[in-house]
Amino acid sequence: MRRHLLFLMLCFVSMVFMARFVYHLQKHYIWQPEYESEPEYQSEDQAIQTTETRPTDEPEFYFELQNISSFREKRDKLMFLKTHKCGTSSLVTILYQFGIRRNFNFLLTPYEHQFYNDQTPQQLAPGQEYDILCQHHRTTGSWDYYRPWVVHPLLPKERTFYFTILRDPEQQFLSNYFFYKHQARLRKQFKIRETSAEDVLRQYLDKLPRETLTCDTVINPMSFDLGFPHFLKKKKGQSPDVQILNFIKYLDNEFDLVMITNQFDKSLILLKHYLGWNINDIVYLRKMTRS
Repeated sequence: MRRHLLFLMLCFVSMVFMARFVYHLQKHYIWQPEYESEPEYQSEDQAIQTTETRPTDEPEFYFELQNISSFREKRDKLMFLKTHKCGTSSLVTILYQFGIRRNFNFLLTPYEHQFYNDQTPQQLAPGQEYDILCQHHRTTGSWDYYRPWVVHPLLPKERTFYFTILRDPEQQFLSNYFFYKHQARLRKQFKIRETSAEDVLRQYLDKLPRETLTCDTVINPMSFDLGFPHFLKKKKGQSPDVQILNFIKYLDNEFDLVMITNQFDKSLILLKHYLGWNINDIVYLRKMTRS
């Protein structure tokens, strides 16, 4: 009899502990759909305050998908401006695979891994058109920047999806500076004796004119790729702040999408939605990344 009572007491205690465990698990670890709880009302001032106080170390990635179907119908060609050291090799591989599977025509100049603004593109058969451009832009013997007046006649703006990718400036600068060995070039060009990167850059910056903006392959290299040098030549006489704001407005009109390397996967999802791709079209392996 005592054994039966002891057994029943142990079962009762076990059931109590099990019930408390399940309650704790549901409360803290099991995801609850948002629609099960009524959202609290927030005034406009509270909403603004919440937005302003949101942590900025890892910004949220927002986008809206409006009129995507009508947008896709107007764009059957792709122009990807490949910026330097922004993780573009993986994305270019995606574009090559996409184009090859669909027998698209790539816009190429004699050197296939670069698009030379001063060279005649490879000729197509009569009646065919170029479909994809996804190389770095160069001129013979040097780097070059994006020149829309060269690209637009080959890939009409009204039928082409224009996009590019940018990266956190500090990360991009370090990758660009050491990959292309700018330090040795700057030391030779400006006769700098110091050997540390910090000293070389400090002396290089001291030699730059203070009254104008500088945009080259070392300073503001992503802006260089986007065509800022030509923009500066056209907008001489304007203050630097006005030049920068006008350039941003120009980019906003020129490109349909600007991807972010630091949000690469999310940018790919956005690209997929805009172009109506399948999930298999954006599967990739990382290429040419530093350890």
